[in-house]
Amino acid sequence: MLVIQHRANNIHDPVYTDVGEIDVHIDSEGSMVVKHHLEDCGWELEFYLERATHKKFFVDIKQNLRVKDYVRIINAVGDRLIGLFDVPMPAGYFLARSGISFYARLSEIERPTTLTDKFWLDPLINWSPESYDVISNSIFVDKLKTIVACPSLHGRDAIECRTLWRWLKDNRFKGIVTKHPKEFMEIFNG
Repeated sequence: MLVIQHRANNIHDPVYTDVGEIDVHIDSEGSMVVKHHLEDCGWELEFYLERATHKKFFVDIKQNLRVKDYVRIINAVGDRLIGLFDVPMPAGYFLARSGISFYARLSEIERPTTLTDKFWLDPLINWSPESYDVISNSIFVDKLKTIVACPSLHGRDAIECRTLWRWLKDNRFKGIVTKHPKEFMEIFNG
């Protein structure tokens, strides 16, 4: 299972995994910047990638960009890119038509799209293992192509996440994005 370090946007933060999730924005001048919120300070993408120690990345894009901007980001990350997260619609439609793969969000309120077979399983209301099970089993989802969003992304601490982490040992998903990768690996591998 891939363990993805959530919000690996700062090159000075400790690195616990080979894979990081970064947020990339296109600013008003057209620069590609690694930062979570538009108003945050960030790193130019190329500068960040030269210094980042993660081997691979998922890129989370919270803007509705033109396809050519997605292509710029994809080309900049290059062979270190595993996939794109949080692609808003209708951008997902245009990416799919252009042959660009992405992970679509699934939650209690967000249904699957037919534009991709890769999903980002991210319950927004209930973070129990049963909730993940209901969402992933309510429609056909290939779990080996699905990334699980840990409840830590919604402010839950590592102790609150342990039940889900234990459940994941018996459920084969492609990976998990978590703010607590070190603690997850201790439970998952223990």
